[in-house]
Amino acid sequence: MRFRLRHLSLALAALCTAIGLPLHAQVLPGALPTGWNVTSGAAAISRNGATLNILQTTPQALVNFQTFNVGSGALVDIQQPGASAALLARTTGGDPSQIYGQIKANGALWLINPAGIMVGAGARIDVARFVASTLNVSDGDFLAGRLTFTSGATAGEVRNAGTIRAASGGSIYLVAPSVTNTGTLNAPNGEVLLAAGQNVQLMDTGTPGVSVAITGAQGEAKNLGRIVAEAGRIGLAAGLVSNSGRIDADSAVSEGGRIFLRASGDLRTSAASDISASGTTGGRVELIADGAASIDGRVAATGSAGKGGYVDTSGHGSLDVVNVPSVGRGGEWHIDPFDIEIVASGSGGVSDSGNAIVSNESGAHIGADTLTAQLDLGTNVSITTGPWSGPSLGNITVSAPIAKTGSIDSTLTLNASNNIVINAPITSSNSALGLNLNSNYAGGYPGADHAVQLNANLNLHGGVLNVSEGDGGSGNGTIDIMSGTTSLGAATSAIHAAAVNVASGATLSVSSAGAAISGSLSNQGMVQIGQGATLDARFGEANPNNGAIVLQGGGQLGTGGTSIYNNGSISGTGTLAMGGSDGATLFNNGTVAPGTAGTTGTLAVQGSYTQGSSGVLDVKLGGLGTGQFDLLDVDGSARLGGTLNINALNGFAPANAAYADFIVARGSNNGGTFDQVVAPAASWSGGVASLSVSYPAQGTAAARVSAAVVPSLGACTTTPSIAGCMLVLPTLASCTTTPSLAGCSAVLPTLASCQVSPSLPGCAAVLPPPSTATFTPPPSADICTIAPNSALCQVLSPPTASEPVKPIQQASNEVIKTVTTMQSTPVSNQPPAFLDASSGSSSGASSSSGSDSKTDAKSDAKTDTKEVAATNVASKSEPAKKMYCN
Repeated sequence: MRFRLRHLSLALAALCTAIGLPLHAQVLPGALPTGWNVTSGAAAISRNGATLNILQTTPQALVNFQTFNVGSGALVDIQQPGASAALLARTTGGDPSQIYGQIKANGALWLINPAGIMVGAGARIDVARFVASTLNVSDGDFLAGRLTFTSGATAGEVRNAGTIRAASGGSIYLVAPSVTNTGTLNAPNGEVLLAAGQNVQLMDTGTPGVSVAITGAQGEAKNLGRIVAEAGRIGLAAGLVSNSGRIDADSAVSEGGRIFLRASGDLRTSAASDISASGTTGGRVELIADGAASIDGRVAATGSAGKGGYVDTSGHGSLDVVNVPSVGRGGEWHIDPFDIEIVASGSGGVSDSGNAIVSNESGAHIGADTLTAQLDLGTNVSITTGPWSGPSLGNITVSAPIAKTGSIDSTLTLNASNNIVINAPITSSNSALGLNLNSNYAGGYPGADHAVQLNANLNLHGGVLNVSEGDGGSGNGTIDIMSGTTSLGAATSAIHAAAVNVASGATLSVSSAGAAISGSLSNQGMVQIGQGATLDARFGEANPNNGAIVLQGGGQLGTGGTSIYNNGSISGTGTLAMGGSDGATLFNNGTVAPGTAGTTGTLAVQGSYTQGSSGVLDVKLGGLGTGQFDLLDVDGSARLGGTLNINALNGFAPANAAYADFIVARGSNNGGTFDQVVAPAASWSGGVASLSVSYPAQGTAAARVSAAVVPSLGACTTTPSIAGCMLVLPTLASCTTTPSLAGCSAVLPTLASCQVSPSLPGCAAVLPPPSTATFTPPPSADICTIAPNSALCQVLSPPTASEPVKPIQQASNEVIKTVTTMQSTPVSNQPPAFLDASSGSSSGASSSSGSDSKTDAKSDAKTDTKEVAATNVASKSEPAKKMYCN
């Protein structure tokens, strides 16, 4: 039903009837207030012709008047101590106040008359602040500065047909059971309020907006004239609120102001209505009714230099919007009915009526083309439903495609107290479209499903995607992120979709601490999981990661027990939660890089890790302390292959033998080696560095893969005491088996050591192989005379004085002591004491090079000389015999 105002009559009877009072004659020209009595404060009152002078000398004053009328041509001139001073003029005679002349005050004037107040056409009131009310204000509340108005069951109206102007930053409050403005109200940078009810309390005045509390039977506040508060605040609050005039909170040099029309019953604006809170940045307009809201005319909150403003059109009983509000780029249009369906043109009466939003018995309807047009303009559209009336649950249903094609980013928000059902695609092709889907708004309808049902596709090009719902979510549609960055916001819980696909060049960024995707996550672009955020998704062999997955600041990617097949890259500091231990596996055929660029970190794998031949583990080494090198921490087993790539961070130069664990694996089946290790070719503090990687034995548990900086093999062969040589030189076991290996000369014991302790490890490779010594009878003197070159003849022949005694060396390099003379003694069948036939080892000096070997040889030679001397002394009593050895 269209709202129709009564035509106003200029006749006196019609006027008085409208005020709701007995018929009274219009005051005569020049009429002034009469019968005054100052009850509080100090004020001197005098009449001078058509002027009533009031000289107030205290900050506050209360004056009772028998009548308070100002006829045409008359003036009430109030002089006050300053703009903060206030005068309360209370009329007690029972007749309404009629103002047709002029009132001036440099402070505040409170005009209280329970019988009614009428400011007629041609009247003018210029004050710092103005209050006109037919409700009672106690002296105590006035003196305390409280705007509390009570006991208005029989109070009359407040009507303005003249001009009331407050000083800049001042206020105009018209309070009564019924308030009507057909004139002009102007409070630049201040506040204008029309409040209708039997009990009204105005609170928080002077803050961003006055708060109005109305109790008891609520009346009507209507504007047919002009209300202006440049960059200020304007409000109409009542049971019934209507506007057919101009409400203007615009500003040419600053942000637009705030306008609110709030009805506990119905709210209506006519086709002639013009409501605007525009400015360099858009202001705020709220048109809200607990009953039916029928909104026509112009509504604007645009920004000329900045972003647009905010417009709220809400009807909790029903909602009809004829013209789409103008909020400008970056502004927001909020729609708040009970149930709403987004329909195609020609459905639900939308196109038939020409209205943007139409309500019927099944709820409100808004055209998809209307929403799309606003989104294309850069307007953020918000639709909120609640269980406000009858059997409605607060559902939002998308039954027609919303296809954003504009180049300006915008956001669509759907807040439902019950279900959000998407039966048609929502797409964006040229710019970011943020999408907020909240099916549990404000706690939701008690006992309802609170589900987001995705039965069609979402195609996004950036923006924020927030999905918050109860337990009943479902859907077989897909979410395609085609370009830009689409963020799963902090409000996101579960996304019930068949799949979420991130295209090449696009990014899915997660900031929610509990985001989950019920279907698969296919990544060709980038998935970023921020600090403290978690994302549960499904991968699997048929759904490999071909893009980049980045964990930031401890973010977590859960897979619900499915493996990740990585053909792209996985990096950052956080956790891949795949079920723990040796359950699911991270199969790496791409790159895994703990930490971030320039910063080391730990990447935890709650599962196993297998690196294929094309896989790369990319780590950084910036020091040897905790947190100074990258770590892949694997709960399960690690099976290695491919490449280990080590990067020096910030010029770090580790010394030889410095090492770091790049992989820790706690599973029971570790094994494998990297096919190649790439390390920085740099001169570090230990010389030209090389790298040694230690691996777990096949099938071992609790393994570590360590890389250590080591010196060269040549340096270690020459000086095996250099730190780190133990990681470079071959093992003793290897050298015992193959003593010709490079570096074995520094690993095996010396010959001298083995001659002293032949049982030392490695001596088997140093000493000659065992042989059996046999005794050969010496040749006779005759034979040596005939053939002096025969074997042993030279040994038995004493040397000439010119010939030095020379040792005979066996093939084993042992030194055989020189025998100059030997006593004739019986020859034993045992080999000489200096040759152990059973072991092939000797107690003689070694010919090995090195200072230690030379010292041993000298010591052995001295011992042998003593032994020979002792033998000679002991055998002097026996005839000399020659001894031959073979």
